[in-house]
Amino acid sequence: MTTVRMRALLLIFLLTAAAGQHALADISSEGLGGLYRSPEPFSLNGYDVVQALWMLRRARLLIQLGPDGERSIVPVRNVEAVTAVYIGTDPEAPGPQHEERYDIVLNGEPLDWANTYIRYNNRMVNLQALFTYRNQLPESGLPLYLD
Repeated sequence: MTTVRMRALLLIFLLTAAAGQHALADISSEGLGGLYRSPEPFSLNGYDVVQALWMLRRARLLIQLGPDGERSIVPVRNVEAVTAVYIGTDPEAPGPQHEERYDIVLNGEPLDWANTYIRYNNRMVNLQALFTYRNQLPESGLPLYLD
């Protein structure tokens, strides 16, 4: 229950910060005041990858944005179609619990975090924004949700 509340608070923060998102992208890393850049390529720690796997397995359908803004439905074929893959450690992570990094493979392909949306709180929310920590800057120009 606490995880759901934390995710909801994060989502509210991200949505209210959407107007100031471009201003945040212009801030240099020296003046972030405790904010961290998202890992590149985007990945999750062990705790969050478990949460993401369960969300994806329950969702069954995702929406993916193409390069020209076209939308396509991505089905989650079955529970085994969503797996976590260990990709290594990040020595620059903000804490030891964030060092071990994982990515998700969906239907045999690496998950496109920046362009994939999942139903969350009755909206289609960007997966990368949903799993960006509250002490990280959201990806610049990333649509947080679909209309």
